[in-house]
Amino acid sequence: MKLRILTTVLLLASSVLATPIKAENPYQLRQLQLTGACIRCNLSGANLREANLNSANLSHSDLMGAFLTSASLNSADLTLTNLTDADLSGANLSGAKLWAASLREASLSGANLSNANMTYIALGNADLAYSKLNNANMAYASLRGANLSNADLSGANLSAADLSGAKFSGANLRNANLSGANLKDVNLEEVVLCNTTGPNGRVSNRNCL
Repeated sequence: MKLRILTTVLLLASSVLATPIKAENPYQLRQLQLTGACIRCNLSGANLREANLNSANLSHSDLMGAFLTSASLNSADLTLTNLTDADLSGANLSGAKLWAASLREASLSGANLSNANMTYIALGNADLAYSKLNNANMAYASLRGANLSNADLSGANLSAADLSGAKFSGANLRNANLSGANLKDVNLEEVVLCNTTGPNGRVSNRNCL
């Protein structure tokens, strides 16, 4: 009898594991598609690849693990939004509001975040290789262990940001502000520095022509 019960439990468990789980709320997803707004919504794991979400309001929403590859989020409101482990590679987030949003472990390779408000954002271990972050406001941001290789950070505000362990190989920091930033275990040897304000307030013109 016990063996039969155990066999039944194992069969049920295997069937559950084999069934794809859709975490997002389909009604809220529809609401977003129809109105361009979904505040405090559960859209975790949602498929929004190449979606047009320009100026959309997704503040306080859960988009953990969502697929936003090549999506257009120009000027979108993502204040306090959870985008942990989301795929935003190639997405357009120019001018977006990302104040205190969580993008830990997120993929943002090749994304456009120029002029975005990213103050207090969490980007620990995020992939930002080849991304455009020019003139972005990243004051007090957490970028521990983030990959910023070949990223364009010209004119970016990184004051008081935690950049410890981040990778900057080939990045452009021309006119960037890093005053008060934490650069522990960061190598800036292969970084473009021109009119760049360092953590100590001194300006470097190492790569100015």
